[in-house]
Amino acid sequence: MTRKLGFPAHVADLIFHRDGGCCARCALGLSRARRGVDWAIHHRRPRGAGGVGKRSPWVNLPANGVCLCNACHAWAEANRGEALATGWLVSALGIPRPAEVPILHARLGYVRLQDDGGWELAA
Repeated sequence: MTRKLGFPAHVADLIFHRDGGCCARCALGLSRARRGVDWAIHHRRPRGAGGVGKRSPWVNLPANGVCLCNACHAWAEANRGEALATGWLVSALGIPRPAEVPILHARLGYVRLQDDGGWELAA
């Protein structure tokens, strides 16, 4: 049985390109072919968060995903308070959409990720 990764292939391509083929937190270069082995596309608002994730049309859009190496992915899950404060995780309470929450991106600085795969500087 194949595990569903969540992000469709075309969205995963947009995220990988936006993140410059690097971990968005530490800027480690990533091999596209090693997705699922050395790195993953991390859901900023987890698919099951607050009961809305799986049903929300934006859950698998680029604003909700970032490339993270395994070490940074583990960090985001283990350090939830800091990950929420820097945009690596988006709370199910309050702000409704990841596109509205700035993230401290290793290559781009504080930005808002957009649903079309782009980004804008956070004010």
